[in-house]
Amino acid sequence: MAALIALACGGRDVQPDPTRKACATHADCPRGETCHSPGELSPRSLSPARPPDPIPCPWRCTTSVGCEPGQRCATTSGPCGSVCIDDCGSLEANPCDSNLTCLANGQCGSINCADPAYPGCPTGMVCGIAGGMSDPAAPTNPTGTDQPTLTEQQNRALEQGCVFLKCDQSGGFDCKDGYRCDPASAQPGSTGCAAIPCSEGASCETDDYLCGPSTTDHAHFSSDPHGCVLRNCDEGYACPASTRCDLTQPGHRGCVNIPCDQPGGSCSATTKCNPHPEPLPSGRANSVDSFGCVAKTCWEDGVACASGAICDPEDPNSSSIGCATPPPPPPPPPPVAGAGGTTGGTGASAGASAQGGTATGGSGAVAGSSAMLGVCE
Repeated sequence: MAALIALACGGRDVQPDPTRKACATHADCPRGETCHSPGELSPRSLSPARPPDPIPCPWRCTTSVGCEPGQRCATTSGPCGSVCIDDCGSLEANPCDSNLTCLANGQCGSINCADPAYPGCPTGMVCGIAGGMSDPAAPTNPTGTDQPTLTEQQNRALEQGCVFLKCDQSGGFDCKDGYRCDPASAQPGSTGCAAIPCSEGASCETDDYLCGPSTTDHAHFSSDPHGCVLRNCDEGYACPASTRCDLTQPGHRGCVNIPCDQPGGSCSATTKCNPHPEPLPSGRANSVDSFGCVAKTCWEDGVACASGAICDPEDPNSSSIGCATPPPPPPPPPPVAGAGGTTGGTGASAGASAQGGTATGGSGAVAGSSAMLGVCE
């Protein structure tokens, strides 16, 4: 069979893929595949008799000793593995990733700011070890300064041992409005800028806050660094839709939900008002939210079920909207094995009837394994 395939492919030294099934007719192939003669085989059904020539790698290396001056041996993701490339300090440099530094040997790496090869900490920062601030309380957070957010350069410098200068040190960042330089009372790890209390004249962070506890005894949910607290509904906070201000009941900032069957109450688009629902047809209890609303269903409200699901509210495993997954279809019956038989012009014997290289029964194709000349694909 290999000779026939090589002849059909123009004499190329190829052979059928051994992972594919040999066949004589379509009936010999798995479902979804058909039988092809050697001349009809697609490239994926053939495998080379020998592997292709390897890709030439003239710059392959194991150490930088074998590379030209100004180059280093580096591991790549290509087929050649480790190859000689220009080092990061050469004229045609390979720039280092943002979190690495070009070292003296021309290689990219991460070094501590105390290393002589480190290029220096950014403005407003100093090497923690060299500056004697390598303890956990070293300032690594510019909270309260006029530096709004950390830059990529500052984040990288923090990873390499740099820390921020204190606000009372030369070169340190200034404190922003509402803060003052007071390292003794500032948060640990900060540059020393401490929030000024609103009772001393500092403004609250936003208008959602007011200075100090309110005249009511209702709980406040949050406070800002200046001692301001979030306003409750009796202090200017507007309650959302379907809620009302009622400080006599627990609620977010004094707001409580209005039942859906009372004036001002409502339900969302996917629910309906039913404060006291009956159990679902499946026997499960119907879930009611804090407004007295229940989920709309597929059998009463026409809610569409997800793909692959059907509306069957009586199914014990159905969801709260009445959708259930139908049982899988029964498996197909096993195929009926053939009993051989004759095929072809004048009839061909089934089974192992090929003798001396000629099939018994004339010129018809033999359905036995001795005449398997094709491949399934």
